[in-house]
Amino acid sequence: MIAILLTILCIQQAAAITREPKLAEGAEALNKLKGLGRIEGVIVIPDAHVFAELAYYAPSYIRSRLIYPEDADLDIQYFGSDSSPLQYRALGKRGDLAIQGLDQLLERYPTFTIVAYSRDYLPNYLRSRGWKLKSLTENDQPSIWYAKRDEMSWRALSTSR
Repeated sequence: MIAILLTILCIQQAAAITREPKLAEGAEALNKLKGLGRIEGVIVIPDAHVFAELAYYAPSYIRSRLIYPEDADLDIQYFGSDSSPLQYRALGKRGDLAIQGLDQLLERYPTFTIVAYSRDYLPNYLRSRGWKLKSLTENDQPSIWYAKRDEMSWRALSTSR
């Protein structure tokens, strides 16, 4: 009787595993990106886990535009750890994942789309640097923003460095 019950339990667990979605945190982000229709330019994903999921599971028209902005100093400041930026910096050198230093990304792209959760510091960091952010989604998580560099503020910050 115990063997039969264990067999039934194992079959139920195996069936549950096959029904679970492949995306955990990135599912909602992917659904929102797909729902927005055509988005121009690159898509910046500051959450390392969500970036990894989307870099693997998103359709190629989204996957090819994803960038992870690594900045170990900011991660230490906001999260107390630099593990994700250091790991992703190494992955970017070995694979075809788009990993880019945050400063280089901000220099290169005057506009981009950002997918951010409430725990992500990047939207507030950008605002503090004079970037204009326009919400493309409702207030739920994740938020999707269109980021545009304010050239006047950017020049002032660039010359003060």
